[in-house]
Order: sequence, then structure tokens, then C-alpha cells
Amino acid sequence: MALTTLRRLYVFYIHLILLHSVKSVRTTGVYFKLIKGTEKEGFPGDTAPLIRNEFFQCAREQSCTHLMQLANSYVTIHGFEELRKREDNATSIYEKVKTEVRSCLDLYHAGVRKNGLYNVQYENETSFQVFCDFESEAAESVWTLVTSFSLQNSEAFRVPLYSSHARSEKNPNWAEYRLRKQRMQNIRAASTLWRATCSFPRYKSDIYRDYMKADFKQADIFEVKGMGECLRIAYINVRGHEGRNVKVPFWQLPTDHIHTDTNNTLCEFDARAGSVFSEDNFGTYANFNRAFRCAESDDSTTQYWFGGTV
Repeated sequence: MALTTLRRLYVFYIHLILLHSVKSVRTTGVYFKLIKGTEKEGFPGDTAPLIRNEFFQCAREQSCTHLMQLANSYVTIHGFEELRKREDNATSIYEKVKTEVRSCLDLYHAGVRKNGLYNVQYENETSFQVFCDFESEAAESVWTLVTSFSLQNSEAFRVPLYSSHARSEKNPNWAEYRLRKQRMQNIRAASTLWRATCSFPRYKSDIYRDYMKADFKQADIFEVKGMGECLRIAYINVRGHEGRNVKVPFWQLPTDHIHTDTNNTLCEFDARAGSVFSEDNFGTYANFNRAFRCAESDDSTTQYWFGGTV
């Protein structure tokens, strides 16, 4: 009796060792991620999926079927279809998605294509939500929102990007939102481009009016610490005036959010026609023009994004 019990325990122990070695060396299970679809205040009409940080492993078809049925009963499965039924190299895909989600670009490379709120994470820091735009420039680039503020809240955002000034980090919204400096810099380290948009939720299908985009190597907006500094911008549009690969003057002081002023010709870009005196664009708004989308009304908004090409 005792010998039989010992044999059973030994066999069970060997099975545990084999099971552990299979999981750690070559995973043949299926991984998928659960994303709960919700509406987030401040993002009306946008699907805001909240990604959980853990994966569910289906080591056997029975448990996988059970988990899939359970998931479908209260969540949607989105963005990681390629992980469900791939058995080859599943471990490396799983590790890449779990440990390298530093920005929306990483989510794009993991298969996500729908705008919304997603979790990103850096070493030694808990995960936090950011808004990702995969759709407005789908064939070209992906963007992570780092700040957004309304015209009526612009005075509270007259703080340079090189200063830490977190606002509503736990509740991303269009009217009053900004990541702390360290989180911005982490996302910047995973990005090659930045852009500014006006009233994105209103004009996301037509974003290129009152818009600018630049390469960090040619125009690092963290480094602007003065008045009228000329930066080379890949594309800019202000009230219909366009410039490509053109130098644009920027201001950023301890009491100023980074912005440009189109009522001058300090650099190459000329948008004086239709401007108002000392017109601020893309920030600060001490003087603003209602013909500029970011200042059409008090609830018009300005966004800055970090991202890269796909």
C-alpha cells in the first residue's frame, strides 16, 4: 500500500517536472489577451478598450475553449488574433507583447489597429493608460497622446514641456490632460516623430488643416528654451497656409507652453495673411484667432502626440 502510494507520488512528481520543462522551453499553448470594451468620459464615441496586463495560457484545448467561452460572455477579444492559434514561436511573441509595450507603436506591432485607451509600461513603474491613434494616419504613422487641453483651460497649461506638469493622468481626456515629464520622455524615447493637432475628436477624419509634424532629430521640442527659435518642420498647416520641410519659429519659456506665432516671418514659414496680432498657434494662446481650429471656440482643443512611422 505504502509502496503503491510512493510510486504514484513519484510518477506525479516526474509529470510536474516534464510539464514545467515544456512550458519553460517550448510553449505549445495558445495565448490571447482580454480587452474590455468601455466608454471613457472625455472620449465620446471612441471605443476605449482597457488592456489587462496578463495573458491567459490555454495549455489544453478543453481549458482554452472554456476560457474563450468565458471571455466572450463579458469581454471582447480584439487585436491579438494572431496569438490565438499560433503554436510556433508563441513564447517569443508573448514575451514581446508583455514586456515591450512602451508606446502605441509597440501595440501596433502586436496587431492593435483600433483607436482607444491602452496600457503601456516601463521598467520599475506600474502600467498607465494612454490614448492611441492608429487610424487617422493609418497607412503612415501611429501616435501616442501626451497632452490635450481646451482653449478655456489653456492658461493652466502655460507650462513648458521640459517641466513636469501632470494633469488627469489617470483619466485621459481631451479638455485637461498631460503626462508627467518622465512618462513623456519615456514615450519620446520610443518615438521618432511628434505632431500637434487641433480638436482631434472633431476633425480626426480631416486632421491636416491646422496641423504640424516633425522629426525629433530635426526639431526636439523638449530643447526649445527661448523665443523665436527656428525648427525645421516636416509639414505645417495654419489656417490653410502650408509649409513642407520649412523652418518655423517657436517659443517656450517657463511661463509658456511651446507654440508658434504666425504673425511674423522670423523663419521661412509665412502664414501672415489672415493672422491676428501676435497670433499664438498650437499653445499658450495669449492672442488667438478664431479662424484657427484650436481656437474656434472655448471648447476647442490642442493635442501633442509622439509616434513614428509604421
